[in-house]
Amino acid sequence: MADEAGKSQALVKAELTICKAQDVRKETELRMKSYANWEEFLMPAPISIAILGQLVFISAGQGDFSINKNPPKDGFKHIKYPESFKASLCQVSNQGWVAFNTAHVNMDQIRLLSMSVPGRMKAIVKILFQDTETVNAMLPTQLKNMKAVADDCKDLAQGVKDKYSDVIYLIQELMEACLNAKKSYEDELKDIQIALRQAQIKEKAAKEAQKLAEQYHDQMKQQVNESFNQYKEAMKAIPTGWDAVGMTVVENITNGLSNIVTGFTSMFTGKGGKMGAGKMIGSAVAGLEEFNHGSVMPALNIFAKSEMLLTFATQLKELSDEHDGLNMEKVVNEKTQEVDTNWLKDNFLELKSSIDTENMCEPKNQAQEICTSGLRICEQLEKMALSQNKGQEEAKSLVEEIKRLYQRASEFDSHSKSSVGSPAFTVKRG
Repeated sequence: MADEAGKSQALVKAELTICKAQDVRKETELRMKSYANWEEFLMPAPISIAILGQLVFISAGQGDFSINKNPPKDGFKHIKYPESFKASLCQVSNQGWVAFNTAHVNMDQIRLLSMSVPGRMKAIVKILFQDTETVNAMLPTQLKNMKAVADDCKDLAQGVKDKYSDVIYLIQELMEACLNAKKSYEDELKDIQIALRQAQIKEKAAKEAQKLAEQYHDQMKQQVNESFNQYKEAMKAIPTGWDAVGMTVVENITNGLSNIVTGFTSMFTGKGGKMGAGKMIGSAVAGLEEFNHGSVMPALNIFAKSEMLLTFATQLKELSDEHDGLNMEKVVNEKTQEVDTNWLKDNFLELKSSIDTENMCEPKNQAQEICTSGLRICEQLEKMALSQNKGQEEAKSLVEEIKRLYQRASEFDSHSKSSVGSPAFTVKRG
């Protein structure tokens, strides 16, 4: 027995001679070097905690919205409140805090368990230096205790890993939901922008319509004043015995104002004649854009005078007799020797002056030509009335010119009523 114990002690001494403690420490350091960079593992922790704090700040200060746009068929596995982005951020922050707190607690328990490892290792080493019976009796118990400590540390570390994995999965699912919601919100934003542009176009059109209505009001006011002045002047200039003509003039002034209202209303409502469709015969109007340049209101004002022009042309036409000659008794007053047609000349001149003040448009040219022709006929009538020699050929030529004037005035009146959408024939008031 003494020989065997001596051999064992000699073997241990030989091993200690070969494997010194310093060598063992160096070898262990080399093996654990790849796991010893703890600063790299710990540096992200403070940054992560700061980010969690920023998430809480964002969730408390920003507006809330839903991320539950086109959710998965089976629903979200980690997000609890998909209807609230702020609540989801708060969930990430709280779950992150739970993970860090679990890591803190578990790592402290691992630290406490690891503190017992050196003492147990010393006991195991001492047992190894005992005899075989002692080793077989005591070593298994010590190894089981060491294994239990290792298993507990492993379970604690696995618990920390699971908590951090849950946070990672939650963040990944939240990012996917946010990207999906972003796509839906971008589509909605495009629709809203289109609707906004349409609303802006409608607003612009409404403002233009308001501006046009104000312009129309001013034009109507001016037209009423002008019509009233025309009425007074026309009534003063009508010779004795022409009362029926005076009533016709008054009615024409009234119809002219009505035509302005009808034309302006049909332009906005799209009802009535061709003007309502945005186009007027003779290119007077080519839609709302031309109205913006100021050609519609002048055209309406000129069209309002079409019945006046036709009335004056009709009065000239009634001067002719059955033989296509001139009835000079209607031209010259036999008692006073005054020219009774001068009032027509004055009215043609006044109408032409009023038309000349309007902006350029196609009806303006037509109306000016009618007024010019009427003035020329009235001047010739005056010249013939004052002349002692009244030639039949000259009278017939003048009658033909009066017929052409009447034809043009009739066409212009029909054209104006068609454009503004008013009836071609007005009802006579008794």
